[in-house]
Amino acid sequence: MRRLALSLVLALGCTAASGPPAWRNTGAEIAAALEAPGRSAEDLERDARDHPEVTLALLGLAPGMRVIDVFSGGGYYAELAARVVGESGQVILHNNAAYLGFADKALSE
Repeated sequence: MRRLALSLVLALGCTAASGPPAWRNTGAEIAAALEAPGRSAEDLERDARDHPEVTLALLGLAPGMRVIDVFSGGGYYAELAARVVGESGQVILHNNAAYLGFADKALSE
């Protein structure tokens, strides 16, 4: 299931809010997202295991971008992406009705 979730994360659709995509993310936004106060102990454990800084860097996320996370599950990557794109960006988390059965508990937490 985790491999499926990671594969689906790689399917995130990214578009710039205005102008060309900002593919120049230096990693500062990603580091800030990972170090943000209030992240759960479970997410911090997952960080060590899954290395989200690599996935987020490959996606080229940057402030101001609009992103959709399809089959987001509990929203682990959607939350990190929202921190990276910031208040000027937008992240849409999408789980279809069939997938909600797998993700509902994690989303409610």
